Amino acid sequence: MFSCDNEAQPKTIQINTESRSPLTKLATQAEFLPGFWMSDSYLKKIEKTKSIYANRFQTSAFYGFIIGKPNPEIDSFLLKPFPAPEEEVDAYLEFDRTKNVFKGLTELNKKKEKFELYPITESLIKMYFSDIKKTDDYRKVVDENTEIRRILFEGNYFTKDKKMSYQFDRNGKLKGLGDYVYYEVLYDFSGGINFDGLLLHRTSGGGAKADADLFKYEFKKGVLTLTYVEADWILEKHRISDTSITMIKI
Repeated sequence: MFSCDNEAQPKTIQINTESRSPLTKLATQAEFLPGFWMSDSYLKKIEKTKSIYANRFQTSAFYGFIIGKPNPEIDSFLLKPFPAPEEEVDAYLEFDRTKNVFKGLTELNKKKEKFELYPITESLIKMYFSDIKKTDDYRKVVDENTEIRRILFEGNYFTKDKKMSYQFDRNGKLKGLGDYVYYEVLYDFSGGINFDGLLLHRTSGGGAKADADLFKYEFKKGVLTLTYVEADWILEKHRISDTSITMIKI
């Protein structure tokens, strides 16, 4: 699986039109397709604004989807959008040899929509929905949690006097904040959350919301402020306190 890394130079994809069968193309020319894909425009907005809450209304056709491995019986890939809708809207990607593109049919807003998929690089694909004349780009990632942590938090931080240091890893590991060892970024704003939030855990790998401490986070010109929130997950009412930690990213 390939992850999208700004430091790495992605390889441009060229589909080999001389392959003898669609299955050969699927197996040799598009081995990068299986995996986890997210809306590229959505992730770019989060990276620019440093806020998930400000970009909580998705404008792309899909928030994201998972593409499975090639199916040798029907020469295609299975595409599964997420978050999972109430009804099945899985789509099959089949290779059109005449147009040299992958085609599929899926459901958007309870309507069947045709689309074409164009590989751009090993970590970027373009989808064109011909009936609604809409084009969206999708980025290959490890998973949504890892990518959002990477573009928002990953790195080293210090207090202004440089007496305290902190480290946020893309895998959720956390160092320097007392006995907190793991963090999760909130991107589901149900449960009374109307701000950008972090869950800080004292156990590796996280756990239930009720077992974590809730913090509001805010980025301003390279400065990260974490403010403690008194959380009530039962009543879904949360009080933002006056207790905060400020740190500078280096």
